[in-house]
Amino acid sequence: TQGRRCHWRTAGTSAGGINSLITILNSCSDSIENVTDSVNYKFWYNGGLENIYDKKLITENKLFKLPPESISMMSIRQKWFQGIKKNCKAYLGLTFTHLDAKRYKVNELISSPHMKEFIALEIVGNGYNKAPSIKTINLDKDNNFYIPFDGSDKEKYDVLENLIYATSAFPIAFEPKE
Repeated sequence: TQGRRCHWRTAGTSAGGINSLITILNSCSDSIENVTDSVNYKFWYNGGLENIYDKKLITENKLFKLPPESISMMSIRQKWFQGIKKNCKAYLGLTFTHLDAKRYKVNELISSPHMKEFIALEIVGNGYNKAPSIKTINLDKDNNFYIPFDGSDKEKYDVLENLIYATSAFPIAFEPKE
């Protein structure tokens, strides 16, 4: 119901960061009748691979493209501004990898970049047709980013969208962000 409290905790990096935000948006909303109405479907399937992959745009640091005007990113933006259930509180954790990150050897063939920085966010629903509230949570840990969410709802969403781009830039997936 609109006033019922629900709490979600989810975290990820790269596609996991995107999926974590999508999970919050879907979980803090009324159930849907048709899977094609879900943000997950609209992001990953409706846009299709041709929406994010262009062989001509591949670089050593970027395999996919994800412009803000893409069907995929617009599906998240649209759902954000449609709002989520009032008082639905969710915690979103995102990690970030430096382009020149220190690598840890997993075995002879595989190494993994060290994800040094992270951010923890609290998202609270304000009801439908209102953007959710969002703020950074200070976890008192080294490398915990603190980014203020000031300004209009649009400005706050733009900060969140930049964080989603930054986490999805996990080595070679999407273009690195500053």
